[in-house]
Amino acid sequence: MKKITSLSLLAAAASMAVAEDKISLQNLQYEESDQRIKVDDWVLSAELNPDVDNQITVNAGLDTISGASPAWQPRVALERPDNLADVNAVAASPVYGYDPAGYDVVNVPVPDEHRRSFGLGWLTRDKQRNELFVGADYSSEPDYISRAVSASYLWFTDASKNTSLTIGSSLQSNRSLVFNEFFDTHWEDLTAFNLELGISQVVSPRSVLSANVFALRDSGYLTNHYQTILRLADINDDGVFETLLAAEHRPDLRRAAGTSLKWMMQWQSYYATHTGYRFYYDDWGIQSHTLDFKQYLTVMDELTLSLVWRYYDQTEADFYKDPDSQRPEFALGGFGSSDHRMGEFSAQTFELGAAYDVTQGITLNAQVGDYDHSTDFSASWVAVGITFKR
Repeated sequence: MKKITSLSLLAAAASMAVAEDKISLQNLQYEESDQRIKVDDWVLSAELNPDVDNQITVNAGLDTISGASPAWQPRVALERPDNLADVNAVAASPVYGYDPAGYDVVNVPVPDEHRRSFGLGWLTRDKQRNELFVGADYSSEPDYISRAVSASYLWFTDASKNTSLTIGSSLQSNRSLVFNEFFDTHWEDLTAFNLELGISQVVSPRSVLSANVFALRDSGYLTNHYQTILRLADINDDGVFETLLAAEHRPDLRRAAGTSLKWMMQWQSYYATHTGYRFYYDDWGIQSHTLDFKQYLTVMDELTLSLVWRYYDQTEADFYKDPDSQRPEFALGGFGSSDHRMGEFSAQTFELGAAYDVTQGITLNAQVGDYDHSTDFSASWVAVGITFKR
């Protein structure tokens, strides 16, 4: 007899049965085109279910980042004019110097960095199966420290549990080690706050719709200190403007909002799709649209395949200039960035995955992915992992 499982039955079973304890080890190998950034990421996670009302999650990660990052650099060598201190007194961001030979965007090697992360979460359910989640995360690397706390509450509006409302929030307190005009370093702070409201509705035994609205507020040092820009200034008071190499400069406040929609459909007992759309906009001038389409196919009891396609499109920030344009220079004052991630672009992501149950308690998984950017940038990755259940 063919086994038919509906989404609503799955939700009901999850609220009544004791979930399995799990331990998982995952590895990601990520590589960008043009000999840019490489990442070797390891994550060990555990999910513990002491009873039907509580769940504890723990994860620890270690990744190594190496390679190079593109930025404006002098063609020969930087000169430091005698009045550099006076120039920096009026410049909006640190000016490093002047090269009469000009500048090119080149891949600047970055030192190998090791990032360590740790996360802890607790989910608890009341008698009506409403859920409260609280979590904390911490990560550190030589030039960046991140600390975050989060909380969310899911409330079923009636006994049938076909409709649920969610409210969630997170707060990050980060520190970044940045350069000044003399390439000395100092620490800068960044705070990020996120608030999200959502509703989920079971519309049929095999279909669920959900919608969310969110708001973000980032404040503090939001600049990428590895990025550089070109600024124009008359450093010799001779009426001729020289092109200077300077640090990029973004506003120290960003407010954003958006919405997302998701539709999960189980077409057959062995085939399901997840479709999503996300709209985002902020006061930097960026608007983005994201389309997601995921397919899950169970080809046999032990093997499930997944296929992901994602399309992303955004407008450029108000303070962005394309480094390949005819006039990429900025004035001495004001914001400025030549980082392509602040520009107008579109991108597509493809990922193929598989999960295989070796035994009742051991599952192997693997994914391969490809990312293509409209600026001729691309990246690829391979991820493998193993999960133990009991």
